[in-house]
Amino acid sequence: MIQDGGGSNVSDGSQMFSSNDVFQGNEGPGIALGSGTYFEASNSSFLNNGIGILAAASNLLFHGGTISGSVGNGMTILGGSILVFRNGTTITGNGGNGVHLEDASFAGFQSATVTGNLSGLDVDCARNSRSLTLSTETGGATNCVEPASQSKPKDAQ
Repeated sequence: MIQDGGGSNVSDGSQMFSSNDVFQGNEGPGIALGSGTYFEASNSSFLNNGIGILAAASNLLFHGGTISGSVGNGMTILGGSILVFRNGTTITGNGGNGVHLEDASFAGFQSATVTGNLSGLDVDCARNSRSLTLSTETGGATNCVEPASQSKPKDAQ
């Protein structure tokens, strides 16, 4: 358990694997990921932190687990990070957005529930970021849209 302190920091280029861990009550992020890091969590919980997870230029994979009760965003994903949710991750009850994406970051939701976050948006895409929902379970409010196709229609043959 990472509790009541500064959370966990994963430095540039490192990898971290978390299984059934609890990151709670940390003033800043439950976990902060630096440039070039890889983080994989299986059924871990991020509860009542300043921010659940803060990542910059990182790759993240979640298999289940919960991100809830953060003062700010459940997750803040920056700098071209790639984030994938599988196997029923729940992100709810955070003071900001459930997931906030910036700077060409991407989130894929294969199976996740992102609802009930207090900012008004559960998944927020800012500055060229996007998300892709691969299941109908995401459920929350979002401003993420896929860009319109620039291809021209073909003439009928």
